[in-house]
Amino acid sequence: MDCEYALHMLAGETIKGRLKPIRLAEMNQQREVGRSAGKGLALYVHIPFCEQVCSFCAFHRTTASPEKIEGYIGPFSKHLDTVLPQVGRGKITSVYFGGGTSGLLTLGQADQLLANVRQNVETNGARITFELHPKNATENHVLGLLALGVSRLSLGVQNLSDQERQGLDRNITSAQQEVQILQNLNQIGVPYNIDLMFGTPNQTQQSLENTLIRVVEEVNPPEITLFQYVNAYGARSRNLINQGVMRRPGLHERHQMYDMARNYLVTCGYNQTGTYGFSREKDAPQRKLMNNGVDFMGLGPRVYSRIGNIFAMNNARVGDFLSGQGKTENYYGLRVPVKAETFIGKTLVFLAERRTNTTTKSKLNTWRSEGITQVYSVMYYLLNQPSLSK
Repeated sequence: MDCEYALHMLAGETIKGRLKPIRLAEMNQQREVGRSAGKGLALYVHIPFCEQVCSFCAFHRTTASPEKIEGYIGPFSKHLDTVLPQVGRGKITSVYFGGGTSGLLTLGQADQLLANVRQNVETNGARITFELHPKNATENHVLGLLALGVSRLSLGVQNLSDQERQGLDRNITSAQQEVQILQNLNQIGVPYNIDLMFGTPNQTQQSLENTLIRVVEEVNPPEITLFQYVNAYGARSRNLINQGVMRRPGLHERHQMYDMARNYLVTCGYNQTGTYGFSREKDAPQRKLMNNGVDFMGLGPRVYSRIGNIFAMNNARVGDFLSGQGKTENYYGLRVPVKAETFIGKTLVFLAERRTNTTTKSKLNTWRSEGITQVYSVMYYLLNQPSLSK
């Protein structure tokens, strides 16, 4: 969430003329350079629909209806046919269907989009993940996705305190219902991740610990992503915090929450795979987005990409897709100079050393998933440092 939120902020600079239009041909050129050097490519497929919008969410999404979703599929398929042949060359390492929630797609619609992706790029060996609201993770739907070649699920649980979930507008299902759904996934045997949040409005360290204990003792999921609540512009929770209706834990509290959660999960046998990632798999790959040689391409409205030294966002909106008449490829962004990349690397090292209280750079490996987030968070600084862009 940090990544897209930060780029939303950055995209606002288009008004000031700081960001420039980016043509697909430019990204294709950068992709060819990367492909020739053996870089893989990760794809993100955006399904911008939710049954109910969570109060903390600032992603580009809209409330769902069967008509809207069906109306999106056709223009989105054309978008895939336009973008993927130009930017999708080379080894595809992963395909992630997110949103919104891709769980609102029917199996027929999911099959259509997966077939569309496969017609344009080679996905053999790629990990294909579908993001689901727990409500959508019924046995029939999950088995249907597996039959289509989906290899992993990701479910946004966020919190197992019903009281705190109310403040997040996560009340379509109860905490107990979601525990039962996850237990059912264990019986099916499908690989899956669950998202949990810390630092959410009205959360305490004790309530976070209670959630973690329930998750580990009652569910024991294969993977956990523990990410920090972002007080995002455009999210309803931000307004409620500003009005004093809800309280956001302070910075020191959030640090304590993270330290407690990390230590608890590691003590329980989870392998830390990145700043926010934890896996039961002992040899799980580290999430080192800044240095593992993988480009990232977002597909759909208001999604971000990093191809080579290009950072870009598709400024098209969901309405442009639904109307069938809007421009669905409308990329804005910037090129990050070599000296700026060096500066970013040094910034990451500094942040990691400060955060872990160590000067051992090898320790940075478990913090590299912070890379893309930190790139965007220092962009405002970089834009005002001419010496770094020469």
